[in-house]
Amino acid sequence: MIALISATEEEVSGLLGTLTSKKISTSGNVKFIEGKFLDINIVVSISGVGIRKARNCTNTLIKKYKPNTIISAGFAGALNPKLQLGDVVIPEWVLSLKNSEKIVLGIKLPYIAFKFINDGILTENSFINAKEKKLDLFVRSGADIVDMETWAIADAARKLDTKIISVRAVSDLTNQHLPRMEQIFNKEAKFDLKKAFGYFKSNPGEIFNFLRFKYVNLRKARIRLNSFLFLLIPVLDTIDN
Repeated sequence: MIALISATEEEVSGLLGTLTSKKISTSGNVKFIEGKFLDINIVVSISGVGIRKARNCTNTLIKKYKPNTIISAGFAGALNPKLQLGDVVIPEWVLSLKNSEKIVLGIKLPYIAFKFINDGILTENSFINAKEKKLDLFVRSGADIVDMETWAIADAARKLDTKIISVRAVSDLTNQHLPRMEQIFNKEAKFDLKKAFGYFKSNPGEIFNFLRFKYVNLRKARIRLNSFLFLLIPVLDTIDN
């Protein structure tokens, strides 16, 4: 079985919409969606945002389903100024600056008719919204992109001897300043109207940045990510079998 971990359902909504014979369950505060994609058995797990939730999801997933391969799929912010919105990155390694540790992500893929980038990914436990911070992390880490889950997933998976591949679509650019997302969303990554009203009342100039991010950036990243997953899953199924 192929398993996929995503922080939110929105990121993999295209894939979820194609699944047949769906079965939804919950275990260890993790939502699991089982189904078939082109007659391939897969399970999609929704971890929630952040390192702690990603680690818990990975441990629960592996113990419950014992998958051959885990796909860590979602969005990521660009650290490398050369990256474009919607670029798909398959990192060769993931770095945690806090732990001063790099984990090699070792699945080798055959040819896939879709342009993607191989480089590194940095995992931080907060959303990086300021362009100055992005450039600083690019210099310090050497990673092309940054997310909030991949390192925890990779660390948990290696301890349980499970293969992992990370697939990330760029949702925001290095030179793009974004609002402080923790002031807009709650701990479950749900839009918090009360918090957002207070934040935008104090920072009205951020409203346009937020709307562009939500309705332009995320839409393009979601389309590109799911389009790649449609091609990747059959390839991984062939490798596993």
